[in-house]
Amino acid sequence: MNRKALLQRILKLPIVLTVLIVIGTAGMCHIESWPAQDSLATTTITMASMGVAEVGDISPQGRAFYSCLVLASIVCLACWTGGTLSGLMTGDFATVVRNWKLKRMVRKMKQHVIICGSGAFARAILEMLYGGEQDVVLVSDNENEIDWIRQRYADVPILKLPPTDELALAEANLAGAAHVVAATDSDVDNLLISITCKTLSPALVVYTFSLEGNHSSRMAKVGVDEIVSPHMLGGARVAELIQRHEAKKANAPMLAEYLTH
Repeated sequence: MNRKALLQRILKLPIVLTVLIVIGTAGMCHIESWPAQDSLATTTITMASMGVAEVGDISPQGRAFYSCLVLASIVCLACWTGGTLSGLMTGDFATVVRNWKLKRMVRKMKQHVIICGSGAFARAILEMLYGGEQDVVLVSDNENEIDWIRQRYADVPILKLPPTDELALAEANLAGAAHVVAATDSDVDNLLISITCKTLSPALVVYTFSLEGNHSSRMAKVGVDEIVSPHMLGGARVAELIQRHEAKKANAPMLAEYLTH
């Protein structure tokens, strides 16, 4: 439940009671021909005390009308109380309060790192940055991955929002951030995140994860500062290992000859 839904639940009772008071006042003005002030006072006291307040002689029709009004008030109060207790028992209110505190903490951050995504690449970055000097904020809407990250990094702020959403980046305090890492499993999403970040904050340093080489040129065109391709990095590493192994094999005879003399 978000803050808007919580506010709507809380305001339901006063809104319904106000409507009942208006109905009761209008009804008594019509049935008993009382002045509006007397009808309003009688209706309010009756609903508050669950009994009829005698301002004047009340006809049987008026008493029946007030009985229905009191019954409606009791039903509304019972429904509102049940809904409120249900929210407390299911943790809805606690979740709203926790999210409010989280967003307030993120708004106070300066020069922090925003990681968009929660996949293997994002978790590897978080592992290296966790516990460092810079604060880290994670933006993801993958519930399974978020649960795993929360268990391992309990104090890392996580915004459960789509990382491609401009409002989600705003919630992560993009204006105060120093670095943004587009680390989703989709090159298209990473490109969209990069475009949004560079449009809203051109001075921001943006790092992008790219699985497909055909998107790397587009990412460079929008001003991405660093493009990381696991295929390129992995290939370069394997090539380096091969060259090192061949060099070692080529130097082995010379080393053996040197050691025998």
